[in-house]
Amino acid sequence: MTQETLIQGVDFICIPTQDFDKAKDFYENALGMEMSKRWGDMPAGEFESGDLTVAVMQPDAFRLEFKRHSLPISFRVADVAAAPA
Repeated sequence: MTQETLIQGVDFICIPTQDFDKAKDFYENALGMEMSKRWGDMPAGEFESGDLTVAVMQPDAFRLEFKRHSLPISFRVADVAAAPA
């Protein structure tokens, strides 16, 4: 007997930031990710990486407490040694 998996994939992850403009610059220019959606006038947006959307938001603008994301996020790259450059 097989059980069908309810979850079919991951749509997005959300990463908190204290400075959305700096984060936007990092994701667009350092990582080369396209910003596909801005959350209106709020300091938040979505960046595309293959089949995963990385949502970056500044929690204080949503009346939420900022808590640093302390666990690793691993992006797959073609050349690990060249990626930091």
